[in-house]
Amino acid sequence: MFQRKPYPNYRTVSSVEKNGRLLIRIDPVSNWRSDAVGLIIVSVSFGCGCWMFASAFFKVRTLTEAFYCLPFVAFLLWWFRVTSGAF
Repeated sequence: MFQRKPYPNYRTVSSVEKNGRLLIRIDPVSNWRSDAVGLIIVSVSFGCGCWMFASAFFKVRTLTEAFYCLPFVAFLLWWFRVTSGAF
């Protein structure tokens, strides 16, 4: 006997009996749509953050001034890594 029933949370539950044992399988939830939208939003936000700091990067003339920009670059990279959720 084989049953398949989709539930409202988009999981498919199926059950089958083999050799007197009841096997129940629950498919994982697929969140690829929300993950894709989240990645797009994070990437656009990251691009806007880079755009805000772009004027400072074009004014760098010496190595000392470049070191002053490093915390902003590190912050943007850290922020992108944290908010993207390791996509």
